[in-house]
Amino acid sequence: MAKVSKESINTFSENLKIARGFVKLHHYIRDILTTGGKESVGQLMEWADQMMESIGFGFKSLENRIAKELGSEIEIRMEAMGTEGVRRTAEAMAETIRPSMKELVITVDEVNAAVERGLLQQSVVIAVSALEVYLHDVTVEAVAKNRYIERRFTSRLEKEFGYRAFQKAGEDIRRAFGETIADSYNFYEPKSVRRHLRDLLGKESPIESQAELRRLRIIIEHRHLVTHRAGKVDDEFRKKTGHKGKTGEPLKITHKFVADAITFIERIAMKVQEDLEAERARG
Repeated sequence: MAKVSKESINTFSENLKIARGFVKLHHYIRDILTTGGKESVGQLMEWADQMMESIGFGFKSLENRIAKELGSEIEIRMEAMGTEGVRRTAEAMAETIRPSMKELVITVDEVNAAVERGLLQQSVVIAVSALEVYLHDVTVEAVAKNRYIERRFTSRLEKEFGYRAFQKAGEDIRRAFGETIADSYNFYEPKSVRRHLRDLLGKESPIESQAELRRLRIIIEHRHLVTHRAGKVDDEFRKKTGHKGKTGEPLKITHKFVADAITFIERIAMKVQEDLEAERARG
């Protein structure tokens, strides 16, 4: 196998774990806000309640008992206060909580933006960044530790290697070669990525078909829109992705799109690592 450690792919996997965590967090929060948690915590609570009911002390039994006793207590207190007393108390409470309600409206709007757009959008940003960093780091290591891989990039090194790369690598000439190659292609242009991976692997890349190239481009463009336009659709995004939404509107991104994008990105990185590890090292 080529001399390549698992450090870069392990870092990539940890970052993807965070991206997937954001997707799951979006599901749980949305479920709690829309169904009261029926599809997430609700299932766990239902199971626990069934178990407790079986011994005669379930949540439903307890709830009925508390409601009955509390209802009687409230009725007694309201009779003692009288109609006017209840009215004055209600007005005082309304005046007290009015400022808090204004803050609550702002908070709810911010939370809604985070749930509806932020979590899923940031999942895409994390996943794309994880792939970018992995391809950079594994390229540096593969070129620095394997002369036969380095020779695949002879023309690029002759053209682009210079003092700055040597200085950046801390005067480690082989690492300087790797840094030069890792910086010599455009990660945000899928065709450039494909050419780079063909050279790195000495064979076809994990993104050969037009469909795969387009899919990677669409995922990358989603990342750009989030980081550069706060997720608001612009004409360039519509042109490059075929998105039908109106210019200026927040991008509506689906749970399925993000989950599939993460899986696609993971497949690329894992395939690169697998091919490097499976390759028979040469002198």
